[in-house]
Amino acid sequence: MKLVKSDFNNESQAKFTAERQSVVPTRVKDIDNLWTWNEARAKRFIADFMLRSGYTESAQELVETFMLQDLVDEKVIRDSRMLATTLERKDCTEAIKWSCENRKRLEKIGSDLLLRLRVQEFVELRRSGKITEAIEYARAHMAPIAEDAMNLVPKVMGLLAFPPDTKCSPYAELYAEERWSELIHIFQSSFFELHGLTTKPLIEVAMMVCIVQ
Repeated sequence: MKLVKSDFNNESQAKFTAERQSVVPTRVKDIDNLWTWNEARAKRFIADFMLRSGYTESAQELVETFMLQDLVDEKVIRDSRMLATTLERKDCTEAIKWSCENRKRLEKIGSDLLLRLRVQEFVELRRSGKITEAIEYARAHMAPIAEDAMNLVPKVMGLLAFPPDTKCSPYAELYAEERWSELIHIFQSSFFELHGLTTKPLIEVAMMVCIVQ
């Protein structure tokens, strides 16, 4: 009886050892895969941040070196930066062209980007003292969208009676240089949302999630 019990124990121990030995390589492989995934994820976040921040060449080198082409939306972010750069130069031409091409899609996500771009062009014409051109611009480009901005358009037209150095609100705010920064932010947010990307860099989103948790 003791011999049978001993054989049974030995057999169970051997079976347990064999099973554990077969599991260990699998777990090691899983850990390796997890490490590889986390490493690729971190590099993706860094490349995404660099692209959005304008470090295009360095980001491209990182993407090519670690073959992250399928993980990073390089073209979308690059196109966004290119258009944002024109806005930084206070030129709305290319951004308006893109907005017109994507007008229906922008409306679906509730973006008023095109209206804001048109308003800014009007403001710049008035700032330059080109009142006649500003009126013609408003008739051609702002009148068709007046229904979508019944409160804004009349206020903007009021700029015709106020010079750029006015202290009177809300016209002083319409002339404010800070509006360009706001416009760039709205453009990039709309651009990324239209392409299914987060409006903030992935690394920032991940950090916010960690803080909340």
